[in-house]
Amino acid sequence: MNNRLKDLGIGTIASADSTGHDIEEGTVVSGGVPTSSYMQDFFKTVELIKSNIKIISDATKEVYAISDKSLLAHTSTEEEKLSKQLMPVMDSAKRSTRATKQLLDKLKNENDQIKKTKPKGLSESDVRVRLNLSATLTSRFVAEVKEYQQAQHKYKGDITNKVKRQVKIIKPDATDAEIDAVLKTEGGRDALYKEKILTGVADPIK
Repeated sequence: MNNRLKDLGIGTIASADSTGHDIEEGTVVSGGVPTSSYMQDFFKTVELIKSNIKIISDATKEVYAISDKSLLAHTSTEEEKLSKQLMPVMDSAKRSTRATKQLLDKLKNENDQIKKTKPKGLSESDVRVRLNLSATLTSRFVAEVKEYQQAQHKYKGDITNKVKRQVKIIKPDATDAEIDAVLKTEGGRDALYKEKILTGVADPIK
C-alpha cells in the first residue's frame, strides 16, 4: 500500500470488499455487532476516508467542467473568472488528498501492529475485514487521485493550447517565450489584441 501511495507523491468506493461486506453502508460488522474498540475506531476512520475520497471525486468532475467552460469562454476575463472558481476546488482536493494518505498510513500501521500482537477480543475475521477494507480503500484512493491529476493536466493543456492558437492568429511569428509571457500575464491576450490594433492603425497605407 505504501508503494502505491508513494508513487502518487503524496470517490466513490467499491460497493463491497473481498469478504462481501458492503462498505458503502458505513458500518461493517462481524456477527451483526462491532466486535471491539479496535473495529469501532476502524469504522470511524473508514468513514473519514470515504468522505475525503468523495471530495476528491467531486473535485475531479468540477475541474473537467471548468476546463470545458474555459474552452468556450470568449474573453480572458471569463477565463480568469473560471480560474478563480477552480482555486478553492483544488485547495479542498489537496487537503483531502493529504488527509486521506495520512489516514491510510494510520490504518496500515495499526494493521501491522495487530498482526504482530494479535490482541484479545479481535477475531481472525475482524483482521481480514480490516485488511480487505484497507486494501479496497487504498485502491479507490489511488485511482481517484490519478483521475484528478488527469483532469488537472487536461485543464492546463486545454488552456495552453487555446492561448497558443489565439496568439498565433494575432502574431503568427510569436516565439514560445512570448506565448509563455502571455500565459503568465493577467490580461496578456487583451494587451496583445490592443497592441495589434494600434499597430494596424499606425501602419502606413500602401
